[in-house]
Amino acid sequence: MTKQEVQCINVIFVGMILYHQKKDRWLEWIPCPLEMIIFIMLLVKRFLTLIFQTSISMTDKFLSTEKENLEDLTVIWLDEHSQDRHTKARLRCIINFLKIFTELNLCLDYINSIHNEHIFLIVSGRLSSQLIPLVQDRSQIVHIYIFCQDSDRYSSLQVRGIFIDQELLYNQLSKDANQFYATHSTVISFATEKSLRDLTKETGTFLWFQLFITALFDMSPSNAAKQDILKLARTFYADNDLELQRIDRFDRTYKAVEALKWYSSDSFVYRLLNKAIRTENIDLLFACRFFIVDLHRQLTSLHESYIERLRSSNLNEHKVYHGQLMTEDDFTKLQTNVNQLISINSFLSTSIDPDVALIFSGNDAIHSTMKSVLFEITINVAETMAVYRYPFADISAYSNFTEEKEVLFSLGAMFRIEDISKRA
Repeated sequence: MTKQEVQCINVIFVGMILYHQKKDRWLEWIPCPLEMIIFIMLLVKRFLTLIFQTSISMTDKFLSTEKENLEDLTVIWLDEHSQDRHTKARLRCIINFLKIFTELNLCLDYINSIHNEHIFLIVSGRLSSQLIPLVQDRSQIVHIYIFCQDSDRYSSLQVRGIFIDQELLYNQLSKDANQFYATHSTVISFATEKSLRDLTKETGTFLWFQLFITALFDMSPSNAAKQDILKLARTFYADNDLELQRIDRFDRTYKAVEALKWYSSDSFVYRLLNKAIRTENIDLLFACRFFIVDLHRQLTSLHESYIERLRSSNLNEHKVYHGQLMTEDDFTKLQTNVNQLISINSFLSTSIDPDVALIFSGNDAIHSTMKSVLFEITINVAETMAVYRYPFADISAYSNFTEEKEVLFSLGAMFRIEDISKRA
């Protein structure tokens, strides 16, 4: 994808907000009296830390209730004929959470009930003309595919593709799923979720999440915490043999110093963590706690040497870039908060190469309800502090995709929006 092939909006962040010397210095931005708030917050933080240090497993909540989707994607197949075991297994190797329907009304009811997932919809030719007009404009629908025996008959319908060969359908589904994870990052998501923060209007919720992750970062390593996420993952992926093999390998070989390597690969722990962060699912976040802590600590260990390397190059500023698709609502929120602070409630993946980030900004021509956005982030290298409150570092050496030249920011980084403009 070239710069001419996508209309992209530049969002320029000036200098990462560097609350470094005083651990809770970000409290200075609260637009209300502080003494009582600080006292209550310290109590809450202590309470959270005590909870996290107990041996009680919150993952039991997931294991004792009806199975829910712990990833971002759901694949739905509507066909009058049920699918065989082999078809189900193949689909779960691409998108684990699978729902198969033989009745249109039941399928439609389920789609209407989905709020926190994105749907890849496969529909038979016979039912396509009935279902597609009812759901094609739904925000939760990412792509629609028709599987039939006569592709010309349904060519007038607006869909991602029409397939008569099942293998070709699998291949397209796999490509689209990979593209989704690349372009729909966890930085900014639905308006009903909390990925984008306006600190002057949502102070209470912002502070709660900051306290939560701070308490997580203060936790000591625990094998019990690792077993929590393994137990949860084995239950969720029980029908997915390929993913179960990866989980077993993670159990046998994982080391804390390899957290970045696992995060940068297409792993179950990456997908579970991103879903937990995007939806602020406290139970799922707790289940992922050991991995969050390992990621943050590995970034912290790399951060100081990265800053020293930048300063040795006599740079006053250092720019990195992040590309993604964004909903109209979230983009409007950005526009109304120029010169304001925002917080990113995910691990933020960036690149020193703007062309790489541009690829990840996606193509809003395919997604008419989305905006293709390129974030330009300026880091003030000349600041006098030794380290930053929210560590970041070049993780190319730990990534399977070294050509992406990735710089990763830790959870909860804060920025000020300086400018928003449309690319020529």
